[in-house]
Amino acid sequence: MNKQISILHQDVPKGTRGYIESRLDAMHLFGNRLDSLTARLDCTHEEHEVELIAGVGGAGTIVAKATTTTLMGALDEAIDRMTCQLRKVHDKRTNRH
Repeated sequence: MNKQISILHQDVPKGTRGYIESRLDAMHLFGNRLDSLTARLDCTHEEHEVELIAGVGGAGTIVAKATTTTLMGALDEAIDRMTCQLRKVHDKRTNRH
């Protein structure tokens, strides 16, 4: 799985970057169909936006966005949304066969 983290308009401390990478690594639980995972972080005027883009083999591309006042809150919300969508794709694939 290819991971990519893009941080726009702001530097994020190394500890935060490590936390983001560890949360993205947990996405491997949905099988080997997860080809790529990109996280885009943006901070504008006290709002933090996180956009996660996952390339899922055979299912296309899945996007989850979240905007809150804290970076960690936006990250957690976007990961929860992505997890729900990946679980849905996984369940469709396993129930079909």
